[in-house]
Amino acid sequence: MTNSGATENKRDRKISVQSVYLTLVIVWLATTLALAIWWLVHGLAQAGMLAELEPLLNDKFRIQHRMILSEGLTLISLLLLGGAGLFWLLLREYRRGDQMKIFFATFTHELKTPLASLRLQAEALQEDLEPDNNPLLDRLLQDTSRLELQLDNALFLATARNSDQIHLEPLALSTLVGKMRTIFPDFEIRLERDVRVMADRRAIESLFRNLIQNARVHGGATELSVRSISMGKKTKLSVTDNGLGFTGDPAAIGRLFFRHTAQSGSGVGLHLCRVLVERMNGKMTIDPKSSPGFHLEILLEGAADT
Repeated sequence: MTNSGATENKRDRKISVQSVYLTLVIVWLATTLALAIWWLVHGLAQAGMLAELEPLLNDKFRIQHRMILSEGLTLISLLLLGGAGLFWLLLREYRRGDQMKIFFATFTHELKTPLASLRLQAEALQEDLEPDNNPLLDRLLQDTSRLELQLDNALFLATARNSDQIHLEPLALSTLVGKMRTIFPDFEIRLERDVRVMADRRAIESLFRNLIQNARVHGGATELSVRSISMGKKTKLSVTDNGLGFTGDPAAIGRLFFRHTAQSGSGVGLHLCRVLVERMNGKMTIDPKSSPGFHLEILLEGAADT
């Protein structure tokens, strides 16, 4: 299946939250309007029947007939106004959300450009100063790389649930690992067997950057191993580092903005990893009891041995 065909099928299978909410508003409005109209028609019919049975009270029933008609029309008008107002508010909120996403994406892109320039200049200075190590320059490079990753994470959080942002294609893990080794030259990454998986390039790069960053910063790891296991048309990637492992609530792993300890991260990285894997039609499982190090498994579709 081609990438465009997969995207079209995904759009057919997935119903957006916006469509669900708008559908619920329409169903609610149609149901309440139907009940109000039924009540009005039934009330008018009952008043007419009573007027025929009691001709002496015809004037009284005529007054009740006008009252039922006016109250029914008022109720229907209020329902229409309320439904239209609710529908308009939902559309306005969705438009505002889209505008915020556009603004945030533009802001992040504009901020990443000077950051990349700063990182390149720092790397050039580091090469000029070798073999003399400069801890301040090393710290600048680390903080710059970390800030770039945080900006990428923030941008992905704003757009990752949009299927238009995910484009699946066959990617070789050896190419991905090679790029990660360039980004993290002081961190060892071992790939036991190369495989080609169906994934979004930016998404899977962000996934491994977050895993490596978490392993280095929060686990004190120095290496990461990736083992691939073929499972028919799918591949399971077993990712393990040699760090300190996990200490905290296993049920809260990957919960957004949840800090297990004062030194732990905000949970954005692992949360984003799970979201990106799901958007690539995969599944991520974390084993908090693994020892030593931190261990997780990623199941991706459309994998084949290279």
